[in-house]
Amino acid sequence: EVGALRQELATLLSSVQLLKEDSPGRKIAEMQGKLATFQNQIMKLENCVQASKTIQNLRFNTEARLRT
Repeated sequence: EVGALRQELATLLSSVQLLKEDSPGRKIAEMQGKLATFQNQIMKLENCVQASKTIQNLRFNTEARLRT
């Protein structure tokens, strides 16, 4: 997941560099689409991280209760 985000960011940076070429309007539209996708991926990753933290906390609490 993180690797995919890094690749997407690299693609966006490449698109910014190519913006000076022909059809800047088209490039901007492409970048907007890629940024929206990137934003969605970031939100999914944040949700996964939060879910993982929640699971870890539940495990910790369960183990703590079992010890007492």
